[in-house]
Amino acid sequence: MALIAFDTLGCVQRLTEAGMDEKIATAQAQVMAETFIHNAEQLVTRDYLDERLRFEFSDFELRLERRWQPRFAQLEQSQRLHSVLLAIIAASTIIPFLQTIVVQMGS
Repeated sequence: MALIAFDTLGCVQRLTEAGMDEKIATAQAQVMAETFIHNAEQLVTRDYLDERLRFEFSDFELRLERRWQPRFAQLEQSQRLHSVLLAIIAASTIIPFLQTIVVQMGS
């Protein structure tokens, strides 16, 4: 619940200084304080929003993870395959080059 400070004494003083009868000013200040307290229970606080957004975000994150996990697994498998193919290409390029150098050094 949000806390709202409402200075009833200050309100009464201001209203009486403006020319209002003290009884009426006191009653009006009490009614205003009650109204603020009643409405304060309906206020959305930053803490409430932070907690709600944290919950919504984690729920959204879980749904995304469930949806994309199979695709991520496919991408990882594909990446491993590409790494093996690149290693084979590199070896097939470097080995003949090294053989050429060894032959030239031997001559």
